Amino acid sequence: MTNLRNTDLRIRDINKLVGYKSQSIIWDRGFENNNEWFYASLENESYKQKLLFWLNEKNIDTNCHSVLILPSSDSIKRLTWGSFISDLENYFIKSEFKLYDVELRWVLEYQTQEIARFGKFDVSK
Repeated sequence: MTNLRNTDLRIRDINKLVGYKSQSIIWDRGFENNNEWFYASLENESYKQKLLFWLNEKNIDTNCHSVLILPSSDSIKRLTWGSFISDLENYFIKSEFKLYDVELRWVLEYQTQEIARFGKFDVSK
């Protein structure tokens, strides 16, 4: 299996599948040239707009299906990129998560320190 479309997958299964490909992730640049982390805060409108701009520049189709993993609650949520972008307040709330494209083309990670990083899986590996 090379994707996350199966709705019976558990977090353990997803982590195992992603683990095989994790070395092939190419991280986008963050707020510094030599760092992939981006300050992902919603503390005011200015930061929210910067976060939205950073996410929108990834050029992901709003209908792209994804899988959200919340390690703190051992839950999996399936959603589209568009629904994720339109409801940032429910996700960037000081609880870490990983959002994967179901086809394993990209991953978005968020940490409790209000930092996020976005990477694409290198399909040649």
